[in-house]
Amino acid sequence: MIPLRVRNEKTDSAPLAAYLYAKETVESEDRVRRRECPRLRYGGSHLRDPDADRARGILLATLRGKLEDVVLWLLLCANFFPDTGRDAFDSRVRR
Repeated sequence: MIPLRVRNEKTDSAPLAAYLYAKETVESEDRVRRRECPRLRYGGSHLRDPDADRARGILLATLRGKLEDVVLWLLLCANFFPDTGRDAFDSRVRR
């Protein structure tokens, strides 16, 4: 994994952006020069088509984060409350 200090973009972009904030002159494959906001080198680089895949990418990242949170929470609860399993519940019911 590349350290964050090495992965610098040219300008600051909006959060979750896939394109550079400032316009640049870009030469296309057919040698035509245009002024456009080019793709970011690192931000959104995993998206093939940022316009179409952006919402799906955000949703998947959010769901993955929530799933990791739930798993971590369950592991923490299992470590802090190891004796609250089925036996503890059964002994309370029998009283």
